[in-house]
Amino acid sequence: MKWGWLLLGVLLTCAYMCWSEKGLEFPEYDGKDRVHQLTIKNYKSVMKKYDVMVIYYHKAVGEDRMSRKQFEVEELALELLTSPAALTYQLAAQVLDDLDDEDIGFGLVDSKKDRAVAKKLGLLEVDSIYIFADDEVIEYDGELAADTLLEFLYDVIEEPVEIISNDRELRGFHNIEEDIKLMGYFKSVKSSHFIEYDDAAEEFHPFIKFFATFEPKIAKKLNLKMNEVDFYEPFMNNPVTIPGKPYMEDDIVSFIEEHDRPTLRKLEPHSMYEIWEDDINGQHIVAFAEESDPDGYEFLEILKEVAQENTENPDLSIIWIDPDDFALMVPYWEKTFGIDLSSPQIGVVDVEDADSVWMEMDDEENMPTADELDTWIEDRISEIRHETACFSSVTFFALSEVVKNFDNCKNFFLNDKPPKGFPNSFEHICQCLWDENDQKIYVYATLYSTTWKIPVYSAYVFRQSKSIGRCDAWYIEPQLDKEDEPCMRPKGRNQKIGTNQALNSDYENSGYNKGHLYPVLHTSNHLSMLATSTLTNAAPQNSDFNQKAWLRHEEAVVEDLKSCDEEAYVVTGVVPDINHKIEKKSVTVSKYYWSATCCLKGSQYIGKGYYGPDNNGRVQELTIAELQNDLQIFYKLESSISIFPAQICQKLNRKRERE
Repeated sequence: MKWGWLLLGVLLTCAYMCWSEKGLEFPEYDGKDRVHQLTIKNYKSVMKKYDVMVIYYHKAVGEDRMSRKQFEVEELALELLTSPAALTYQLAAQVLDDLDDEDIGFGLVDSKKDRAVAKKLGLLEVDSIYIFADDEVIEYDGELAADTLLEFLYDVIEEPVEIISNDRELRGFHNIEEDIKLMGYFKSVKSSHFIEYDDAAEEFHPFIKFFATFEPKIAKKLNLKMNEVDFYEPFMNNPVTIPGKPYMEDDIVSFIEEHDRPTLRKLEPHSMYEIWEDDINGQHIVAFAEESDPDGYEFLEILKEVAQENTENPDLSIIWIDPDDFALMVPYWEKTFGIDLSSPQIGVVDVEDADSVWMEMDDEENMPTADELDTWIEDRISEIRHETACFSSVTFFALSEVVKNFDNCKNFFLNDKPPKGFPNSFEHICQCLWDENDQKIYVYATLYSTTWKIPVYSAYVFRQSKSIGRCDAWYIEPQLDKEDEPCMRPKGRNQKIGTNQALNSDYENSGYNKGHLYPVLHTSNHLSMLATSTLTNAAPQNSDFNQKAWLRHEEAVVEDLKSCDEEAYVVTGVVPDINHKIEKKSVTVSKYYWSATCCLKGSQYIGKGYYGPDNNGRVQELTIAELQNDLQIFYKLESSISIFPAQICQKLNRKRERE
């Protein structure tokens, strides 16, 4: 659990405010140590003293320091007890010290010195709080703030089932709309059916709220029959009756586990990490709206309407965040996501690296309608589903190797000879796949510029092209940014990626297409198509040129290479516009796309060169020699470029424009 970014909030939580009225004095830590340091010798005796034991499993104190004398170790212990996390912990212990109903103890377990204790108690995640109560172990997945922790502990010590006995309590039940809740009707507290219900409640306490009534009048208003249980999803008008009554404990538990991801749920301080980790395919649909603000309230009501219409959709789960609940996080979210939280927002967020796409609101005065919002959400879900299906439908896994040369993938060049004349500063990438037998299959080669963050060229062998469906899902190359990282990965799986390469987020709202160098149109099977879906094989390309002139060129190349006697060799590259980058990004925009083909036709090799757009926005066809001369000028190189081995593929009838 990561709490570093919330420590400022902890300090504010622990701050003392002097009010003139006695009734408004906020508690201040009095300096008394109420927290036990648990060791293998004392943990059993300490825990027996309390009804509830709260244990903070923390990093080793001073684990990154040189060995010290004993008195310095004591100073390090003092450092822990005066840290913001410890102050929160001590303050919570102090407030609960005089609680009459329950004896609540607080303990510390050092992840280094007390590993044996952690193992005995089943503590797994460092910097986490574990609560031991009634033979249950509850991990606290919330904000490390005294008030939030205390509120959670108050819930823990409550009974797992709350009894509704009158109309006032029933109104209170109906006012709870932000949480999953269950309501059951039973004869009495001694009923065997209620006991099963109560046992199920203990399994989810205090995260899911369980209610029950023994009053026929209350049950009638709830349309409940004897021994029947209704399940209420957050923000839904109507409950779902759990089928198969009378229920055993396992029946109720199974139903909840199957339906514990609501269509719309609120991010709460006491469970924020648990909710954030419960993503769908690594992504969340996130909505920001201040409930106390008129626009925020209106947008939230629209969200509820959309959720109610889509409650049966298992792929839809929207997280609502009220910025008022996380005031200290607002600047961070605005900077990270590039949005203004003074007005409602909705977008898709990658949980690992915070890449995001947000709905554009055309008119700030008018919120989108429920239909417009529903359409936007469905489009995003379709994209996520399509992306997932693309990569999970095969047993091959994409990767690539950043290498010193092309020796491992030289077969993608004519006579095993890569182009000459390009600077040695570029990165060599052998794009490949692992199959289900852990055999590596090379697919094509790429020369890549980490300065421009675009490829210089990709080289591949053209075989008879087939109609291959395209999966618009993209990989990145971690090795370009950090040598010991794994090979090619799906986008958004590493927070440190982006220094030396483009990311999917660089293209969002840029006005440019991701222009393939090795295009899907030239692939011969599903696997080679997948391998082309890497950002190291794409550059920012004018959308009109990409979808018209260059697409016609790619189609014409397919027709031309059909007449080759054998497989054809293709090298496609990019000339960068050095002075033009995607706005507010460091990715260089392409000035020209070029391509060279060569294959055996009859008794001789025939080569053709292409580049575009020319001054008329078209693709020029020219000889290989002419293309090489032009590229030397375009790249401003002192030495000449040789795309194919000398004197091979130099023949072409005439130079002409391709419309």
